[in-house]
Amino acid sequence: MNFLDSLPYKIGTPFDQINIDLELKKKYTDNLFFYRSYRYSEIFLFERILESTCYLWFNKNALETVSYRFHSSLFNHFEESINAELPEDENLFQDPNIKEARPYIYINKMAISLVKLNNDYFSLVLSRYPSLPIIKTKKNH
Repeated sequence: MNFLDSLPYKIGTPFDQINIDLELKKKYTDNLFFYRSYRYSEIFLFERILESTCYLWFNKNALETVSYRFHSSLFNHFEESINAELPEDENLFQDPNIKEARPYIYINKMAISLVKLNNDYFSLVLSRYPSLPIIKTKKNH
């Protein structure tokens, strides 16, 4: 999927390769850390320059999950753009067991999800695990 190549952080990257401009938000265990990135506030994605807030989860020194927060007005554009890059027989789908809007797919060992945080924001979440951690921050709940 082409849009993944446009994102500045890649799942599996060691912490020491991307530790510049990260603010530790929470340490969960000796191996699991949650950071906010201040390095990339604008990214080029789906033919647009977009403002984003980025959160990163590291486990055992490797990036496991990254969450990019965007304004809710872009939600449908993201869903349509991601679906356009997926194989014809696969699209983001809504898990019927989850109440909130969370179009999701697990493909090529990557979980991709759009998560509505509130009326103003949603997150594009990428993870190496199908069950995605969504941590509410003061700004998104």
